[in-house]
Amino acid sequence: MELSRRKALALGTAAALLPTGTAATARPPAIFYSPHQDDESLAMAGSIRRCREAGRRVVLVLLTRGENGGLLDIRT
Repeated sequence: MELSRRKALALGTAAALLPTGTAATARPPAIFYSPHQDDESLAMAGSIRRCREAGRRVVLVLLTRGENGGLLDIRT
């Protein structure tokens, strides 16, 4: 069964809002959606770090199927 982008976003948001029973849930979680490979590293790293340093729970929702996995293969 293939998961649509809309369903993935809804599931990711719902999962992020579930209580975990820790003090970190006193503040709302910071939810980041990464629609392409490396978006979380290239475009969101600073924001993710600031949220973590502020003690917020960070949830990263990856919306890729892992295509282009060969990009990591470096041939010398």
